[in-house]
Amino acid sequence: MIYNVAVVFTIHALLCVVDIHGLGCSSSFGENCSHKCPTNCQGRICDSNTGHCFSCESGYMGLNCSQECRIGHYGKNCVHNCSTNCNVTSRCDRRTGQCEGGCITGWTGNTCNQRINTQPCEESLKNILIVNVLTSTAIIVTGSVINYIIWKRNAAKYAQMGQPNIVSHQNTTVKTKENEDQQYTKLKEENEKCNTYEEMHNYSH
Repeated sequence: MIYNVAVVFTIHALLCVVDIHGLGCSSSFGENCSHKCPTNCQGRICDSNTGHCFSCESGYMGLNCSQECRIGHYGKNCVHNCSTNCNVTSRCDRRTGQCEGGCITGWTGNTCNQRINTQPCEESLKNILIVNVLTSTAIIVTGSVINYIIWKRNAAKYAQMGQPNIVSHQNTTVKTKENEDQQYTKLKEENEKCNTYEEMHNYSH
């Protein structure tokens, strides 16, 4: 059974070769296979009658694969575009696609299609920034509360210290007033005594 399958596969492969190359022509075309397939045909396989390539090697295009890829393109039949992440814009090797001058920042690989993972660093910096902001805010709020408490205590202390002084000043004022009244009364009594003496003296004369 396995032998029969192998035979069928081999016959099928031979028929494909004959169909492609034309009556057994290998890497050639034309009458009596007198012409070689173009060099840049993929696998040197071409149409047995026209010699046109079925596909081109990397870096070439056209019916006979004789045209190099235009700037900014690469690969088989030049169907791929150079990466936009190339350091030199749209310039790469026409065969491999490797960027000329390397990759722009943040990208790597031959075709600059692999992003460099900077997310862990960015996340770390972001977390550090958040922690610093929260810490600074906490310090400011705590300092403000402490300053308010100290100010409140000092204000109460000064208020208690200032009240006796006011009472003392009031008492002093009252005492001063009383002293003035007493002195005035004494002076008045002495004047009355003097007047009485003068009246008596005048009466005696």
